[in-house]
Amino acid sequence: MIAGTHRPLAERSQQDLLWPTILVGVAAAAATFALRILALVGFPNDEFVSLTRGAQVLLGEWPVRDFVEPGAPLTTLTAAAAQAIGGRTLLAEAVLVAAAFAIAAGLTVAVVRAWTGSLALAAWAAATEVAAFPRPYGYPKVLLYIAAAAAIGFYAVHPTRRRLVALAALVVIALLFRHDHGVYIGAAALTSIVVVHAADGARATARAFLTYAAAVMVLVAPYVLYVQAFEGIRAYLATGMAVSRVEAARTYQGWPDPSGLPLGDPDQLAAVLFYVFWALAAGAAAVWLRTARRRSPADAAIGAGVVVLALCANAGFLRDPMDARIPDAIVPAVLLAAWLAAGVLNHRPWHVLASAAVIVVLALGTVSAARVGRFGEQVNRARLGDGVEGIARRTRSVTAELRQRYAERQMPTDFAYALVPFYQYVQVCTPPHARLLVTGFAPEVPYYARRGFAGGMLMLYGGFDATPRDQRRMLERAERQLVPFAVVPPDRSAELNRLYPEVAAYLQQHYRLLTDVPVEGFSEPGHVYVRTDLQPRGTFGPSAWPCFR
Repeated sequence: MIAGTHRPLAERSQQDLLWPTILVGVAAAAATFALRILALVGFPNDEFVSLTRGAQVLLGEWPVRDFVEPGAPLTTLTAAAAQAIGGRTLLAEAVLVAAAFAIAAGLTVAVVRAWTGSLALAAWAAATEVAAFPRPYGYPKVLLYIAAAAAIGFYAVHPTRRRLVALAALVVIALLFRHDHGVYIGAAALTSIVVVHAADGARATARAFLTYAAAVMVLVAPYVLYVQAFEGIRAYLATGMAVSRVEAARTYQGWPDPSGLPLGDPDQLAAVLFYVFWALAAGAAAVWLRTARRRSPADAAIGAGVVVLALCANAGFLRDPMDARIPDAIVPAVLLAAWLAAGVLNHRPWHVLASAAVIVVLALGTVSAARVGRFGEQVNRARLGDGVEGIARRTRSVTAELRQRYAERQMPTDFAYALVPFYQYVQVCTPPHARLLVTGFAPEVPYYARRGFAGGMLMLYGGFDATPRDQRRMLERAERQLVPFAVVPPDRSAELNRLYPEVAAYLQQHYRLLTDVPVEGFSEPGHVYVRTDLQPRGTFGPSAWPCFR
């Protein structure tokens, strides 16, 4: 049934696709932007990894040169740019994230309409992508992957050298946003290049491959030289591999089991979608192998590229917690689902029955994605059912909260909110160049304190950068900085002693307890330590904490 009977991409009239696609794409982008802003009730503290590193850049420090950057320099610099333009508030990050998801939604409409010829499938793909509601910090996994599909199609339809260089440039951008993105998108792009030139012979294919490889190498060379100058490629790669090993240790082993969970539970649906995503990739690969010869080179190249993109995304993104990771791989999944659905819907003999079945399956997919993304909760938070006045009130409320420094509803954790008196104290009693030593996973602490993190390490958590060499390098950097305080989150003292013994010994030798920070739900409070060899110049408020400014 799925025999590629829809018109090949290269044969379609671009004029009859243009205006309807633009209108639907703009509507999808506008609705997505509004929803992402209005539904925001606190960023998860994962968001503060890039936020705080971006703030560190604004303090004059640079990734790799001055602090550890485990493979996502452009993510850090994008967060820094947003704060430089929009101010040091969460509103700047919210606008960045919302804009990225909005552009991705509009681009999804354009890509699916161009590939399948169906505006209805294009609208479905964008709606399902939005309904899955990826976490804010996951915006590159949506925007970069739909941009990759667009770039692959752009090249496949008219394979010129200029377009090949543009495709290579996107691969390098993805690589700098996070190195695995560049690997996945690069593999998909290379697959498409080989397929689109296969009919031209081995020489033409080799020439295109060499041009692509050379463009990637030239474009990525400045960053490679930068890394070599300030850290060394070998040490940089060793850090990246260590991070990957820790992530792999946290990933589940085997395949999720949805049995025994209540029907309709998001965890169950996420486990089911795990199998669906793999089935889509496998099924699309089988269809492509069977029908590639009957397709135009452009359609065959795009199909092969998106299949590879889906396989890479599934292998790289689908891990625990599954309900948070399913949305990360949503773009290749909806592209393949739309492509397979178009093949069925254009098969005339069983048109009515096939259309009904496809509509039901696609609707179930959207509902499942929406449940996993808790889309209903997001719509309720956005107050979309309260009419124009209610939406206006919600807009004013959210933007005001995002501009505030310590709005409770926007705080990522209870521990972050419990430290508000400490943030205020730090800003009064330490100079701007002071740094904080933060252990555990609490990347939001330096951000809210408006101070940089010490020793070039944003956090000490889970065994990242845990070798004696890493710890010594961190402490050597910290010794050259003013680091009046160290913060240990709740229930993290044992991990600090076990995984970072040199840092723990350093704290014991040079710091004393300033205050405990009890947080409900934790057996051990958080701790704030103060440096013992600094001379106070006064005290702060009723707490009589020492001032160093």
